[in-house]
Amino acid sequence: MLPHSWDEGTVTKQPTCTQTGVKTYTCTKCEATKTESVAKIAHDFEEKFDASNHWEECSMCHAKRNTQAHSFAYETAAEQHTKYCTECGYKADPEAHTSNTWLTDASNQNHYKVCSVCKATFDQGTHASDTWKTDGTSHWKVCDTCGKEFAKAEHEYGDAFYSDGKDGHHQECTVCGHKSDITDHDPDGIQSDASGHWINCPDCGYTSAKEAHESTTWQTNDEQHWKICDTCGREFDRGEHKYPSSGTYGDYESDEHAHWQECEVCGKESQHENHDVNDPGDTCPDCGEVVGYSAGLEFLVNADKTYFTVVGIGTVTDGDIIIPSTYADATSDFSTLPVSGIGQDCFDLTSKPATVPLDITSVTIPASVVRMEGNAFYRCDAMTEVKYEGTLSQWCSIAFSGEYANPAHTADALYIGGELIEGVLTINNSNVGNYAFNRYERLTSVTVGGSASRVGNNAFSYCTNLTSVTLGSSITSIGSHAFDNCAITTITIPYSVTSIGDSAFNGCAQLQTVTFENPNNWAWGSTAIESELLSNPATAAKFLTDTFCPYNWTRS
Repeated sequence: MLPHSWDEGTVTKQPTCTQTGVKTYTCTKCEATKTESVAKIAHDFEEKFDASNHWEECSMCHAKRNTQAHSFAYETAAEQHTKYCTECGYKADPEAHTSNTWLTDASNQNHYKVCSVCKATFDQGTHASDTWKTDGTSHWKVCDTCGKEFAKAEHEYGDAFYSDGKDGHHQECTVCGHKSDITDHDPDGIQSDASGHWINCPDCGYTSAKEAHESTTWQTNDEQHWKICDTCGREFDRGEHKYPSSGTYGDYESDEHAHWQECEVCGKESQHENHDVNDPGDTCPDCGEVVGYSAGLEFLVNADKTYFTVVGIGTVTDGDIIIPSTYADATSDFSTLPVSGIGQDCFDLTSKPATVPLDITSVTIPASVVRMEGNAFYRCDAMTEVKYEGTLSQWCSIAFSGEYANPAHTADALYIGGELIEGVLTINNSNVGNYAFNRYERLTSVTVGGSASRVGNNAFSYCTNLTSVTLGSSITSIGSHAFDNCAITTITIPYSVTSIGDSAFNGCAQLQTVTFENPNNWAWGSTAIESELLSNPATAAKFLTDTFCPYNWTRS
């Protein structure tokens, strides 16, 4: 058999980019046929894009490849921007710039905005406003467009002043017109004569109507009075003092200590004199003042003229002494000062003059008295009552300089704040000073408690009816002779006590029991006392009243 003789073949099925084609061959001798595949053709890729991405797409089969998001940039113009892809050429529709925030440049003369989308600068302009804003020191403007402050500076006042009438004048800023605060007219422009004054201000030119001189204060010397005008400083209304004729009660002004005359025009006081009286209830023959204290006492003012001390019986004739809380005389320039002390030997009547009563039977002491000096009430043996007008705490704080300084040492009765001190006495939160109740025999029981920390020297010495003493937990010190010759039978020394003065319990023959809450580390003088001995109440009582009585005791 002879072989086929094939022709050049004919493509019977065209190939595509997704399928192979077919080529058919025909034998020229016998018309037999055969086929073979024709290779696929290549994709025909074109660039495509939408609003978000770009890619390559076959024009025949629409196959896609290389899909990517756009890489955007912006084209900007004065009022708008256009978004475009830097890789594929996609371009969006133009949009207006947008921002809610105004910005200013470094000079604070211009404003602009920065687009929040494309970051382009737009709406540039120069600040502008026709209106000034002001305060007391500066002026500035607020831009009508952007609302930013600009052109801020301190006011610039020229030399000109503008009158506000009688109230004064002001200045005006040459830049913004701001008016300064009103200030007084130049005092050098105040003119005056005997009948009045007026303003002729050299700064603003204001001239006021004449006004009469005015002042509410009189100036004085011993012979004359006058006034100084509060406005212009000119003297006016000078004249001689005019005092009422003397000789009647109505001619005098007075207080409890003195009387005087006053000028009928200016009130200048003159002819100060203490009342011519001696005893409580006396009537001054010059002014009619009824005196409520022992005015005949002798008083001494201190060097600084801040207080008086009673220093002597003076011309008093009544045995019921009333000491005033204040006093005034020529030595204090008739200024009223407190009476704060009773001087040494003040009421010592052992060498009294004939005008002094035979006996002092009572004394009333004001709360202003804070000290009574040595022998102030020596040999006042007829004293029946002491009346102290202060409180118990104040009485306990008085500085008594010895037993004869306290009038209660011979008195039958002591009244403090109107209350009779007798029987049971409770003192809370106050230290008891030296000699506070020395020889006062109405006491039977005493408690010193609260925050009180000290019972002073001789505080209750020779209170011979005092049988019971209770000391509080804050007491740290018991003074010398504090309970000398009292009738105490038992006492507890609190844990807080660290010192007991010499002879504190001297003569307390009935004291049989002393309980030390802390018997440790005690010594009389420099000699230690065994705690075992002090732990025995009977032994402790003997030590305090006899064996070691004359010594100072301390606890370390």
